[in-house]
Amino acid sequence: MEQELGRVFLTTPVPDELDAQRRAWTVVRSAYAEREPRGRRRGLRPILALAVLAALVAAALSPPGRAVGDWIRDTVRGEEPPQPALVRLPASGELLVVSERGPWIVHPDGSKRLLGRYEGAGFSPNGLFVVVTQGRRVVAVEPDGDPRWSLTHVQPTADARWAPSGFRVAYRAGPSLRVVVGDGTRDRRLARQVAAVAPAWRPDGEANVLAYA
Repeated sequence: MEQELGRVFLTTPVPDELDAQRRAWTVVRSAYAEREPRGRRRGLRPILALAVLAALVAAALSPPGRAVGDWIRDTVRGEEPPQPALVRLPASGELLVVSERGPWIVHPDGSKRLLGRYEGAGFSPNGLFVVVTQGRRVVAVEPDGDPRWSLTHVQPTADARWAPSGFRVAYRAGPSLRVVVGDGTRDRRLARQVAAVAPAWRPDGEANVLAYA
């Protein structure tokens, strides 16, 4: 394969080859003149280095030589070819990934679904639902994106967190901290003037204990 690529590189005509050679030589000559002096010893290494550099420049100057130029650069640098992209998750279960477009559900087989134009997201216990925020709304959606329930407030909402017990959801609405039952009922204010920091539930799930700033 490498020999075949080398043959193609040497035999394929390059558009505007003469001007490309002149431009390449100008670049190489300027780089050689600005090099750091290394004494009076001379040998073949500087000449070979200049030849490789000239080949790289010439390859980059024309579309037919770009592919071969990439191969030469990888060979000279000793770089490994790019590996195929990950198409499956390394374990069972699903991932919840938040991007600029919104939260995504990534399935074990690598397929994914955009839940919507939401600004934040968090799984419920066992991944049955996802709680998301969007402007002044707090929404519980199913993994396929269908809304289960929603609340709307006067002030912007953020940092919704589902308790490990599954029975409570905490979130910020403006400067206050609020808690709602996991089915979207009995929404109430828990604290005033809290910091812009996400609340955190006690992880063992034995009691609905919430920490906040």
